[in-house]
Parts: sequence; structure tokens; C-alpha cells
Amino acid sequence: MYINTWSEDKIESQNIVTMGKALKVIDLTYLQSMGGDEIVNEMLEVYLEQVPEFINGFKDTIGVKDYLRLSKVAHKAKGSVGIVGMNDLATDLKKLQLLSENCAKYQLDLKKENGTLPENEIRELEHLSDKKISTEMGYDELEVKEMLAELDKFMNGEPISIIPGLVDKAISAIGESADEVQNVLKG
Repeated sequence: MYINTWSEDKIESQNIVTMGKALKVIDLTYLQSMGGDEIVNEMLEVYLEQVPEFINGFKDTIGVKDYLRLSKVAHKAKGSVGIVGMNDLATDLKKLQLLSENCAKYQLDLKKENGTLPENEIRELEHLSDKKISTEMGYDELEVKEMLAELDKFMNGEPISIIPGLVDKAISAIGESADEVQNVLKG
């Protein structure tokens, strides 16, 4: 579960929008800095509209190991959860996106080598950059080793364990955030 730690000034600023209810999952500080309650409410409504797309996208892609689509869902969700202040989840989604892109690139490269890569996936392969997982991306050495070990397992035909865990966390946290967003909108 993603719970933000709150300073007293953040709680007080949140109370303006949430009618005195302290928030546990989302942090509206960024949204509130963009404008008044109308903008905050509008953005929260857009977020709520996206929640089913994110949850269903994660569920649909993980079961069939569609890493290309999974990377796209993670990318879109990353921005949305960041806007509602779920920064820890946004960081996890960045990792999920990166791992999924690397897995997708490997899958597409294999199809290309076998001559079974459809035309639409050739364009996808060209768009996937060679993002090298490194400490330069903001990860510590342990995280880098863990991600590289998982990718190595994947390339050797073994199941990858970190991606399903990140997906499960995302589904859970996004579901919790939707409940909290609904409560904020109800006032």
C-alpha cells in the first residue's frame, strides 16, 4: 500500500479540498498549485476515468505477457499517478515501463531474427530505444543488479518475477487511489 508521509502544513492544505479528511494514498499538493478547486476536481475526474483503463490494461497484458502493451500502460499510468501525488508508485511504474520495454524489445528482436515480425511491429521495434538500465537513470546499484538479473532470466526463457509484483502493486494502489479520489470529489 502506498501511503504518503504528511507534514502538518500538507495536511492543512489538503483539508481545504477534502473537507477535513486527511488523505492516505494521494497528495493533492501539485494539483492545488495549478489552481483552484475547479481545476483540481476536473483533473481528479479525468484520473477516475483512466483508472479502469489502467487496471484492465495491467490485468490483460500481464496474463499474456504482452510486454509492449504493458510498457505503454505503465507509461500512461506513471504520468497520471504522478499528478495525484503518488510519487512512489510513479517510480515503480517507471521501473515497470523500463523492464517491459526491454522485454518487448527482446521479443520483437527474436521475431525479426525468425522473419515473423509483422509490419506494424517493425515500427514498434524502431520506436523502442535501447535504454540501458544503469545507476545514471536514478537507480541504486542493488536495483540495477536486480533488474538486469531479471532481464537475464527472461532472455534465458525463465519466468520474470519482478514485473508481476510491480503490476500487482500498481493495481492495488490505483484501486485505493480511486476510492480516495471519489471521496474527495464527494466532498
